[in-house]
Amino acid sequence: MKIVILLTACINAGETIYTVRKDPKIRESDYIKALKKWEKETDLPIVFCENSDSDLTRIKAIANPKSDNNNERIEFFSFDGNNNPKLGKSYGEMEIIKYALLHSELIKNADFIIKVSGRYFIKNFKKLVDEIKSYQKVDVITTFQHDRKFAETLFFGAAKSFYETYFIKYHSKINGTEKYFIQTALYDSITEAQNNGAKCFEFKIEPVVKGISARTNLRIKPDDFRKQNKYLYFAKKLKPFLDSTRGIRSKLGLRFVQLSSKKENTK
Repeated sequence: MKIVILLTACINAGETIYTVRKDPKIRESDYIKALKKWEKETDLPIVFCENSDSDLTRIKAIANPKSDNNNERIEFFSFDGNNNPKLGKSYGEMEIIKYALLHSELIKNADFIIKVSGRYFIKNFKKLVDEIKSYQKVDVITTFQHDRKFAETLFFGAAKSFYETYFIKYHSKINGTEKYFIQTALYDSITEAQNNGAKCFEFKIEPVVKGISARTNLRIKPDDFRKQNKYLYFAKKLKPFLDSTRGIRSKLGLRFVQLSSKKENTK
């Protein structure tokens, strides 16, 4: 299995919806910190692809101070692709993935792509790669939020053929204002691929994410994804009880906050 890491990036988020952490200097610093960790902690090839056409001089210096583009195992791309801010981060992120698939030599020579949102580092990455390699065949592997029909895209791995055959074609459906996010697109593309016999798995080991959420501007806690999944599962199980006892609770003056899952995932 020839694995490549794809780090997606957007230094200047502009007016992109669902984005609180917008300062380009702060975002650039986030990418620098994360790339330093990736460069140090893994020897896998890395593709860093950025979609706001920003200057990558400071970021490139991490990989090789003497190189004006990349060293032997790291490629850098920056292009003008963040032109639909009202469609949200998800739409722009899929633009990045498509661009990397078309232009990266490292991806062309690989058969499996681990996609990571570039401002983050996965602290237990080596264990997760070992899990991926343990399967005789794997077309896609991620973590799921089945109640929301979400598949996690901050960190997931898939065969290059899965990206090209299934995932990319959902790009046109992504629209943040209509609550169709890249996580929804991945979930739907996985469902389609499974119906065609693809081997799709959920990580047995929970990814441990290090970084700050662009949506909340808060540091991601190690078990954020797990807690969210448990909350949504509990909410779904509790809803029929709340509905059936609404009349009684009203007479007793008891109220419950409405349970909702309409929120874009961390990116």
